Amino acid sequence: MLAARDQARREWAEAARHTPLPVPQARIVHLDRELHGPMKLLPHLAAEKQRLNRSRLEAASRPRRGRPCSPT
Repeated sequence: MLAARDQARREWAEAARHTPLPVPQARIVHLDRELHGPMKLLPHLAAEKQRLNRSRLEAASRPRRGRPCSPT
């Protein structure tokens, strides 16, 4: 798994070399890293956990009887 993550990171870095960010976006990224440090990787969730989270999200977004759906 670690080797796959490293390979993906190398491929992403290679692609980024050929399509750099515009100067304003690069400045924002630089300032964000300076202030907050590098982005932490999210832990990988198992497929079952992803399905459970998705079903909970869908259930929470459905309107309930007697309660109107709030506009967002």
